[in-house]
Amino acid sequence: MRELFSSDEFSHLKDHGAHVQRVLWASTGTKKPEYSDIKYVEELIVNPTVNTVPEATLQAFLDHGEPQVAALISHAEASAVVDQLQANGIDTC
Repeated sequence: MRELFSSDEFSHLKDHGAHVQRVLWASTGTKKPEYSDIKYVEELIVNPTVNTVPEATLQAFLDHGEPQVAALISHAEASAVVDQLQANGIDTC
C-alpha cells in the first residue's frame, strides 16, 4: 500500500485530485478471552487506516490502551520472516 501510494504514478493522480484509499480493519473486537481485550486495536494503529472498533473494545482501549503507531516492516522483511519460519518447518498457511 505504501509503495503504491508513494509511486510517481499515484503522485500524478494525487496532483489531479485523487485520494489515498485507506485500509479498513473490521471486526476488531477480541473473540478469545485469553487474548488482550484490545489486541486488535493496539496492533493495528497504522496511518492511514480506519478501524471499525466495537464500543466495548473502544471503552477498554480508552481505559488501558496505549496509543502508539504499530511497528511496520517492509514486504521484503515480512517475506524473509515467513521464509525463515517455513525453513524451520513451521506451516505459515
